[in-house]
Amino acid sequence: MRDENLHLRISPPVGEPPIGVSTLTVDLGAFLATAREVGFDAGLLLLTMRALAVRSGGRIPVKELSWVLGARFVEIIRWLVALEGAGLCVWHSHGATVSLEISSMETERTLFGPDDAPGVLHRLPVFWFSRTLPLLGRRAFLTYLYLRSHERLAGITEPLTIGSIGRSTGQSPREVEASLRRLQRHGLSGRVGSFGKYVLTDPPPLSAYQRWYLKWLAAGAIPATPRDRLRLLAWIVVPTVVVALLLTAILL
Repeated sequence: MRDENLHLRISPPVGEPPIGVSTLTVDLGAFLATAREVGFDAGLLLLTMRALAVRSGGRIPVKELSWVLGARFVEIIRWLVALEGAGLCVWHSHGATVSLEISSMETERTLFGPDDAPGVLHRLPVFWFSRTLPLLGRRAFLTYLYLRSHERLAGITEPLTIGSIGRSTGQSPREVEASLRRLQRHGLSGRVGSFGKYVLTDPPPLSAYQRWYLKWLAAGAIPATPRDRLRLLAWIVVPTVVVALLLTAILL
């Protein structure tokens, strides 16, 4: 064997990979201020892509964005165009996936409205975006993030009104009340005592039904958007009712 054919391979040290909950550090007050400027759906898309990219290595399937956000492909592309137009990111299409280059982090913004709580960083578990967001829907999830933005280490927050929540999340008073009821149904908030006091909680463990629902939602067996789910239900229910009426008429 000739010397020039010899090769040396240096094995790098390999340690045990870190195991734990992946988190995303966000100034929620700055995020909400940005979302009001570019649109709440576009702002939530940017935050969701950042969260999902933590575990995916940067490229995110558009199909995953669709079922996580409950949106159609054309809506996601429209929000991406709005984000790039606002100078917040540059996005690239790779077939069925997209990648993101953040060009202006919302945590760098310094202008806030009266309903924002700037300067407090929150560590959001990444799994909230693949579990909690699809179950709650975009508006209720934004409400949850707004309430989280007012948390302090002491656990005491100033009183919040339906109007302040609506202004910060782009909802009408009726929509805010519906979002708050949705948070209660999913175990993310609960009434404490009287005088409209509530306590926020972390998302509880998934039930067997929720795991089943998310599994088939991710697989595409359940339509991603509420409108498409209603359309599918109509396609199933209406023919069934028609057949039942016909059979009833024949038998009578």
